[in-house]
Amino acid sequence: MLSFLFVLLEISLSNAITRAESAAPKYQKIELTEAVTVEVPGNTMFIMSEWKDVVASISQNGVSKTLYSSSLTQFIYFGAKDNYVLTLMPKTIPATVSFGYVPAPSKEEMASGIPLWFTNRQETTFKDQELTIDCKFYAPGQFSFGEIVANNGELTITTYAEDGSQSSEKLSSGSKTFTSHNLIEISRSSSTKKYTIKGALTRNESPTVPILVNVGKQDFNKMGANNIILTQLGTIVLSYNFDKYKDYTEDTTIVNGMKSAKLYYLGTEILPGSSKTFKIPEKTNYNVYVTNSKCQTKTVIKQVGAGSHTITNQDLGECQTSPDITVEFSDEFKQYQYEFTYRLNDDTEYLKWEGPTLTKDTEFTIQFYVSNAGFEDCENVPIGEKITVTESTTVRFDYNTDMPHDKCGKRKYSIQVRNSLEGFDIFYRIDAEDLKPLSGDLITHTSTNIQFLLVLYATNSKLANCNEVEIYSGQITETETKIEISGKDIPDGKCLSQYTANIELKSTDFTEQYKFYYKINDNIEFYFLDEMTISQSEAFNLSIYVTGNGIPNCDLVLLASPFEIKDNTKETTITLSKKDIPDGYCEVFNPNEETQELMDKYTDLQKKNGTLYEAKDGESVTISNENAQITSTGSVTVKCESLSVGAISVNDGTVTIQGPLLTNVFLAKGKIVLHCDASTKTMPFGSIESASSKLLDKEIKIDTLDIEIKMDGKPEEDFLLAIGTVSGFQPNLITNYKFRPAKPGDVVYVAGFGNIQYDAFVSQYPDMYVLEVTSGGGGTNVGLIVGIVVAVVVVIVVVVVVVIVVLKKKKNDNSSH
Repeated sequence: MLSFLFVLLEISLSNAITRAESAAPKYQKIELTEAVTVEVPGNTMFIMSEWKDVVASISQNGVSKTLYSSSLTQFIYFGAKDNYVLTLMPKTIPATVSFGYVPAPSKEEMASGIPLWFTNRQETTFKDQELTIDCKFYAPGQFSFGEIVANNGELTITTYAEDGSQSSEKLSSGSKTFTSHNLIEISRSSSTKKYTIKGALTRNESPTVPILVNVGKQDFNKMGANNIILTQLGTIVLSYNFDKYKDYTEDTTIVNGMKSAKLYYLGTEILPGSSKTFKIPEKTNYNVYVTNSKCQTKTVIKQVGAGSHTITNQDLGECQTSPDITVEFSDEFKQYQYEFTYRLNDDTEYLKWEGPTLTKDTEFTIQFYVSNAGFEDCENVPIGEKITVTESTTVRFDYNTDMPHDKCGKRKYSIQVRNSLEGFDIFYRIDAEDLKPLSGDLITHTSTNIQFLLVLYATNSKLANCNEVEIYSGQITETETKIEISGKDIPDGKCLSQYTANIELKSTDFTEQYKFYYKINDNIEFYFLDEMTISQSEAFNLSIYVTGNGIPNCDLVLLASPFEIKDNTKETTITLSKKDIPDGYCEVFNPNEETQELMDKYTDLQKKNGTLYEAKDGESVTISNENAQITSTGSVTVKCESLSVGAISVNDGTVTIQGPLLTNVFLAKGKIVLHCDASTKTMPFGSIESASSKLLDKEIKIDTLDIEIKMDGKPEEDFLLAIGTVSGFQPNLITNYKFRPAKPGDVVYVAGFGNIQYDAFVSQYPDMYVLEVTSGGGGTNVGLIVGIVVAVVVVIVVVVVVVIVVLKKKKNDNSSH
């Protein structure tokens, strides 16, 4: 079992040596060869630097606290209102330390805190800088100051030498260079005065950058957030400062016979497998404690005095435990059903491992083995090395790293296949190997893999869709496996008797403009005819439909009557031509020359790259023969000089359009004004759609939209003028002329192009309105609510009628197409 050792410091102040010169110490640098006690008066600040080899103990009113340093510690300062005793003990002999106390600064001297300087050896020299200070200043250690400048009051500069002697000098004006060998203190004559440190501040043995630690403006007994307040001592306040760039390192040595012990040296944990050899000053005693399974509470096993000491297992005394070994095996050993055995010392007998722990009275050696009948050459195979157990030991065996590569490598698999399928040939595939026929009912396989994929296939040439049909797939992990296959393993739609229809379409009658669909029996779903052969497992009725893209009255039209497919001995051939289309359906509309010309021009303009226009409120945009994309935050006027296409997006404002423009207008709020040139019969055409604001912070919604049509000039004859479509608004059309919904047979003017057949795009724009322009005029402007057009449409495009049909494959049906 794991033992925990502690080296705890027990010091009686009566045993410590009090040096004569420590009764009234000055700030000095000394070498410690033994313990020293210092009686520190209250209301002072104790400063100690370079104390990494020293242990300090503070005692006050019967309560004590031990402080441990390390190589990370640069200096420490603390203070108390009442007297206390400080004991300094060397960890190594001799140990160098600078220490002493100075009067605690008054509240006036702490106007901005107590600057304390320490160095960071990883940085560069602090130079060519100025610091203005308005409080008392302390710097422990050896430093050289560039200049100290008295700005507006007298300074007292006190330096302490290593032997404790001190000297003071007044500086009332000007500046002076100072060097401190141990400690420097700078005081002001008044709390309102300030002084400046200029130039380089350099530690003598190594140029460094000083780091300022500002204690703060509070009472001295609560010195800053980084201090340690020892409440059990009443008024003691501690502050540690560390050089964060120094690494803490300790030398350790392996202790024979105690590899699992944990040792603590002055509060520092030593990891298992190592120990700490340490020196103890004279007349100072240490108690060594242990806790383990034998000794549940801390038990003193040894008391050590001055000198070097190494704690071993023999020192445990009555707390010594019997040697034992605990073994863990990774999950793979259990998963693959390995058996475990072992041999003790030099015995030849293999013993079954019952685990998980084996305990003996004396030390012993043990070797572990594994066996598995499911593998070749895998009986009593040693794993790991022989282990000598002298104490509590834990071992773990991992299947992937500890199993020998030359043993237990190949696993033997046996798969018995019970086949009740008659007339079928069975094949199998292992992982990515080639397909193999199954002879008999047994598959054997040897592999280094712990599992593999087995897939079985069935073939019957007398049945439809029955070639290498997958009937089983699974991972084989056991050495012995049984599999049964029967007719229920044949997937739906596979290996069934077939009724087949072969469809032939007359290519001269049906171009790519036509699409065909079919239904089986009375099913309501349409299926796209992508294969000309349709097979079912039983007799069926087949209905075939045609849709003509862009052809009027040609949406899912039934061709002839349903065909009966009821002979499974041969294919039934169905031949279809245009003669099978019922009268009145799918009659192709041929546009006149003017309509075709407009459609071609529109298509060419749509192919052009869009030109972007961003107009400010009230600006005009002039376009010609282009694809214009126009946006505006306010009102905009668009002048089109020759046929163009595009889109206009406005949030709030009036959109005025004139000229032959085929466009979409997206409007959140405002008004539309369309100009018609009476002499050329030219007016913009397109769709007007409600749009939420893209430029404003919140969406704007309106119910009614004013659309005003202005006639520029006087019409010389009557004609129909295409207006376009409105969606998302309730439009209020303001015009001098009558208007009505367009109807089949109408011939209209669109963007200045005449003799345009509405029948060419009636299927796409059934809600379009036309203006009945007369040469006599229409009287005064009249606003009329024409209602909401629900459909969202665009400008005139190439005439295409799209029939949307749900295209989906029927899952698990018996068809093949």
